[in-house]
Amino acid sequence: MNGIHTATLELLPSGLIRVAVPTIVKWTPGQHVFVRFITSDFHLLTSHPFTISSVCRDPDATGRASELIFYIKPRQGVTARLAALARQRPGCKKKILIEGPYGGVSAHHLARFDTILVIAGGSGGGFSLAMVDEALRLTGLTSQGRSGPQGRRNLQVVFSTRDPAMAEWYVEEVESRLNHSTELLLDAEHGYETSVSVHITSRPITSQSMATVDSGRGSMTEDRKKMPVESATTGMFSLNVHRDARPDVSGIIARTIGVNQTQTAPGSQRKRIGVLVCGPASMLHDTRNAAAIAQARAMEGDVEELYLHSEPFAFNR
Repeated sequence: MNGIHTATLELLPSGLIRVAVPTIVKWTPGQHVFVRFITSDFHLLTSHPFTISSVCRDPDATGRASELIFYIKPRQGVTARLAALARQRPGCKKKILIEGPYGGVSAHHLARFDTILVIAGGSGGGFSLAMVDEALRLTGLTSQGRSGPQGRRNLQVVFSTRDPAMAEWYVEEVESRLNHSTELLLDAEHGYETSVSVHITSRPITSQSMATVDSGRGSMTEDRKKMPVESATTGMFSLNVHRDARPDVSGIIARTIGVNQTQTAPGSQRKRIGVLVCGPASMLHDTRNAAAIAQARAMEGDVEELYLHSEPFAFNR
């Protein structure tokens, strides 16, 4: 156990609960912790695993403690109670006990990759945001002469959800990180060619069904109106929103391997690719199978390593 901490709860328009915990605990990207919420009922005896959705910062450099950030999708029991509490008292605080962290991807290993492909589904989006933050942090270290691949690298982010409100939340979060990142602007030689692909898997709402939704849950109408354009390119990154479309995980991984093979100059160092996935069981299954097939082909070409890290969906509940 890492002692008692104070968590701040915020219920987001997407329905997720944002939990922020200032701490001196250190962690690496993709790790998870077990949390016990100090309550007066039997839930005090139960611990809940949550994937960390933030990057551990150096307090000496930032002047303040790092924050553990979790994005929790309310289900039943304690998470439903937390959502009700955050709805009634925005910004309320709750005492918690933290055990961990466990698992994850070491920053040293992540820094080795020429290409990072992040695939996430549903509330696993929090995992992918942490990976984006870490990729940007590593870019800053590389530009300062620290170890890492030389030259321009590639960051691909694929997020899938059936909920338009969740898609809106994700677009806002990832755009905020990329737009305000100083690391992307530091040095063109060490930055990332960055692309984000957001897939909304539910069918578009018709005018008739929209009227029904509007009478029962008015927020859905607002979500449809506020969704961004289908695609945008800023010069630093590209963003594409796909409606009524599931991501072709197998094709995405195969294309990533193919691009790296064609971009490798004769006599240059072979490329290293990191595939990081967090989502439902079906997404993890598809990604593992696609990575296994692509890995066999990659070893015959100009790709030196295809690394796969998968994080179970349960760690975001």
